[in-house]
Parts: sequence; C-alpha cells; structure tokens
Amino acid sequence: MAVQYLLIGVGVLALVWIITPFGDEALAALTVVSRLELLTSALFLNLSGALMVFTAQNTGAGQAARVRDGVRHSVWLGVALTAVVSLLLLTERGPVAALFSGSDETRLITERYILITAPFFLCYTLTVVLHGWFNGRPAPWCRWSARCSRWAWSGCRCRTGWATPGASTESCGRR
Repeated sequence: MAVQYLLIGVGVLALVWIITPFGDEALAALTVVSRLELLTSALFLNLSGALMVFTAQNTGAGQAARVRDGVRHSVWLGVALTAVVSLLLLTERGPVAALFSGSDETRLITERYILITAPFFLCYTLTVVLHGWFNGRPAPWCRWSARCSRWAWSGCRCRTGWATPGASTESCGRR
C-alpha cells in the first residue's frame, strides 16, 4: 500500500513537470480539474471502502449470498451516482469551470479536460468499487499463511510447553 501511495505521488510530480511548460493557465486548469476529480471520486472511493469492510465481514461469516448482493448493489449505486455526476459535469462544464477561475484560457482548458475525462468516470468507478471487493476477500496467501502460523504455533507450543486451554502436548510427542 505504501508503494502505491509513493507511485501516486511520483505520478503527480511527473504530471506537473509535463504540464509546467504549457504555462500558468495550464497549471491552474490542472489544479481545478484535480479538485473536481477528487470531489467526484469521493463518492465511489467511500463506497469502495465500505464494500471492502462489508465483504470481509460477510465472507468471514460465511454469507456468500450477502457478499454477491452487496457487490451488485454497490456497483449499481456507484454507476448511477457517477452517471449523474458525469452528466452534470458534461452539461454544466462551462459554469463549473467559471466557478474556479476568472481566466478565459484556464476555463477553456478546464472545460476541454472535463469533456475528455468525464465519460471515463464510469470505468474508474467500476475499477475502484471492484477493488474494494477484492480487498475484502481473503487472498490465497492468507489461507496459506494461516496454515503455516498454526503449524509454527503448534511446533512452538510443543517445544516450549505452551498450550492453549484444552490443548494437549501429547500429540507432539512430549509427555
């Protein structure tokens, strides 16, 4: 997770480095659209976090049907909310851009950026929401890790005499 955040920071630095030669208006437009994207993505980023917890809890409880229903409802809710926000941004991109900047050139760049990116918010929503589902599921290495830790714990218990309540050290060959 730390590597992911590091790469995001490096990506933002690279983007600013690429945009800087285009002038102050382009940097101002980048600032505006990054704030707009943060505002619009808050909807499905929070939905993804909630789905991750929901999936983990219900998977642990053995409620696979609830997980399927939760994923389906989360995807539909995310897509519906994103469609509304995307349509509002597309149809009202001029006034939205004017809210953030008085410069005509900055507004035009912002409007063009919204026109290009807003239709793809649906793809981003699906990716992020399904990412929450994947994060909530147990990974195959988690099951392997749990087996290994049980094996290591039983070995440690046998060698040191530690035992959980009700456990016997006889199965380890120790009497």
